[in-house]
Amino acid sequence: MGDAARGFTMTWHLEVPLAPSLDELWAFVSEYETARGIAFTSIERTTIAASAAYALAYSARCENCLDPGAKIFLSGSFREALAYYGEKLVSFIP
Repeated sequence: MGDAARGFTMTWHLEVPLAPSLDELWAFVSEYETARGIAFTSIERTTIAASAAYALAYSARCENCLDPGAKIFLSGSFREALAYYGEKLVSFIP
């Protein structure tokens, strides 16, 4: 679920950010809960946050391979998202 939430906005066909904002990530999770008809438990939400952080870090690593010397990250990139809210996901407490 965390990986899906991290990547649901990703497309190269539209001029949109690749990475979702933190609010969009959690909105995706909420929409999923609505569709499945049951809310995630606190433990499941913590697991989703950790999984999303891992997926963001992996995607950011891939971006870094293409431009390892970058000091400023592109708006909407996974490196930018990881820098802005990666720590919030890693330290998530429901």
